[in-house]
Amino acid sequence: MIIKFEWYIGSFYRKVTIGTLPDDDLLEIFDFYGCGYDEWHTLVHVCRRWRNVVFASPRRLRLQLFCTRNRSVKEMLDVWPELPIIISDEGWYDHPKTVENVENVISALELNDRVSWINLRVSCSDMERFAAVMLDPFPALTHLDIWSDDEMAPVISDSFLGGSAPRLQRLSLEGISFPALPNLHLSATDLVTLELWKTPHSG
Repeated sequence: MIIKFEWYIGSFYRKVTIGTLPDDDLLEIFDFYGCGYDEWHTLVHVCRRWRNVVFASPRRLRLQLFCTRNRSVKEMLDVWPELPIIISDEGWYDHPKTVENVENVISALELNDRVSWINLRVSCSDMERFAAVMLDPFPALTHLDIWSDDEMAPVISDSFLGGSAPRLQRLSLEGISFPALPNLHLSATDLVTLELWKTPHSG
C-alpha cells in the first residue's frame, strides 16, 4: 500500500510516501487522526511497523479496550496488550441482558486496576453481582455512570470501590440508592461532575 502526503514548504510542495516518514511523524499523524475507542484497531492491522508505533505510545494515543455486549473480554485479553478498559452499555438499552452479557461485564470488572470507565444499566440482581466484584479500589476509574429503571432501586453498599475513588472525575447515578455516597465523595478529590437522578429517599 502506498499513501502519498503533500505539504507546502516555503515556495514549493514536497511529496512523499508514508513509508518514508520517520516513526515520530507517523505518531503525530496517528495522534491527529485519533486512536480512542476502536479506531486504533485499523492502524495496527496495516503493517507490523504501524503496530509497533501504536503500541509504543499507548498513553499518548489514548488506547483503550472497549467492552460491549457482543465482545468477549476474555478474547480481547488474549489478543491485545494490557490497556485501560471501558465497560459500556451503549447498544444494550433495547436488548435484555443475558447471562453471557452479565458474565462478560464481571470478567471486565475483575480487572479493577485497568477499568477507567463504567457505564451500566442495572437491575437489583445485576447490581448485587457487580458490587460483589467491586469491593476493592479502582485506581484508574475516572467515569462512573450507573442507572436503573427498576421499581425497587438497586442499593450500593458502603464497601463499594473500597470506599475510595481518588481519580474519579464524573459520577452519575440514576434510580440508585447509595447511602454511603458522602463518604466516597470525600475521597474523590478530582471529581468535576456529580449527577444524581431519581434518587429514592432511602438512598
